[in-house]
Amino acid sequence: MNLKATADREGSDCVGGPCVPIASGEPLPRSISRVVGGNPIQCRRARRSSLDPRRWLNATSIGTGNVLVRTKLFEEIGPFSESLRRGEDMEFFLRAYRQGAAIALAPNAIIYHIVSDERLAPEMLLGAATRGGLVRAEVELAVFRVPIPLLCSLVRAARLILWTLPQMLVQKLAPAGASRVLGTRCAARFSLSYCNAVRQHILSIWV
Repeated sequence: MNLKATADREGSDCVGGPCVPIASGEPLPRSISRVVGGNPIQCRRARRSSLDPRRWLNATSIGTGNVLVRTKLFEEIGPFSESLRRGEDMEFFLRAYRQGAAIALAPNAIIYHIVSDERLAPEMLLGAATRGGLVRAEVELAVFRVPIPLLCSLVRAARLILWTLPQMLVQKLAPAGASRVLGTRCAARFSLSYCNAVRQHILSIWV
C-alpha cells in the first residue's frame, strides 16, 4: 500500500513509510540499522485508538526520507523550524502530533537507503548514536519543554541500568556477534547522551 493510498483511506494529514538501510545489497542487523536511520516501528500499523501508545511512536518514527504531507498541515502548524541546527524533521512531526494532526504509517511503502562502509565503522556508529541521543533530547525539549523529556530520561535511565548494561556484561562473559555487541554499545551511548542533555538543560534552568 503506497503513501497516497494510505492517506486517502485513513484521511491522514501525514503518512510515513519505512526506510530500510542496506549495505552490500543486504539489510543491516536491527541493532545497527537503527543508528543509521532504520526504524522497525514503521513496519507495524498502529490501531486508530487514541489510547494506543504506538500513536506516539508513529510521530517519533517518521522522517523526511519517506513521507507524504498534505499542504494544509504546513498551513496549520507552520514550516520546518529554522531555529534548529538539526532534527528539524523530528521537531516538525512531533509538533504536528502535539497539535492533533492525523499521522499514519504505510508499512509496505518501503524504500531502501544505501549505507557506505565508512558509516558502518564502529567509531562512526558510536558517534552517530551519541549525536542521536543529543538531538532527540534537544528536539523534545523544544517541543514539550521539561516534563515529558524528564520522564523519558528516567525511563531511558532505568532501561539502561536494568537491561542494556546487563546485556553488555552478558556479552562479555558469553561472546555474541559483533553487530549485536556494537548495537548494544550504541544503545547505551544514545541513552547516556539523551539523559545527560536533559539533565544539563534542567540544571541550566534551576541553577
